[in-house]
Order: sequence, then structure tokens, then C-alpha cells
Amino acid sequence: STVTDDYAPQLLTSEYQRGGVFAEMSAWLDDQISADNAEGFYKPYDVDRGGVAPEPWHISYRPVAEGYFRQLSLSQCLPLWRGDADPAGQCHAPLQMMSLLETDAEAIFKRYVLMT
Repeated sequence: STVTDDYAPQLLTSEYQRGGVFAEMSAWLDDQISADNAEGFYKPYDVDRGGVAPEPWHISYRPVAEGYFRQLSLSQCLPLWRGDADPAGQCHAPLQMMSLLETDAEAIFKRYVLMT
């Protein structure tokens, strides 16, 4: 192991780059994904697509992620962003600066959620 038992990941790109504590594991996983040998796992934020910054630690399981992704809509997200109750009846704090977000919600949703 390249880290101690009490190591707390910092979620920094440098941890996954050459010389980083997770570099070897990340390179191995990237090779598996490239070879289509990752059993359905992939990195949705592997590169900057103009929205979410690269997150080399973010790994998703495509069969599950795509199912949720197909169900995702702005009309579902907006109430949650406003702090309304979710389908289970739980209320959450609204996003900061919601009034600004709502004025361009569709474009923000496409860029940062759908990443299109």
C-alpha cells in the first residue's frame, strides 16, 4: 500500500498524477477502461468538457449511472435546488445564490449536470 491506514484522501488531482499516492492505481484503472476491461466502470469526469473540472477519483458504474442519468431532468432538480422536500419528504437547504442560478437554470443544468 502506498498510504497509511489513517491516510485521508484529499481529492486533489495531484494524488492521481505521476508521483501521487494513487497514481499507480489510477493508471491501472485507466488502462482497464481504455481496454474495455473495467467491468462497466468508467470515469465520467476524466477530462474537462467545459463544465465540471476533472475528478480522477470519480468512478461510476455505467449500468447504474446511465439508468439514473436517463431519469434526470431539470424539473426534478429545481425543487431540490430550491430546498423543497425530496420524494421521501426530506427538506434540504437551498443552494446559495439560487436567484442567479434560476435565471439560467437550463443552460447550467445542461453544462454541469448533463455535461452537454
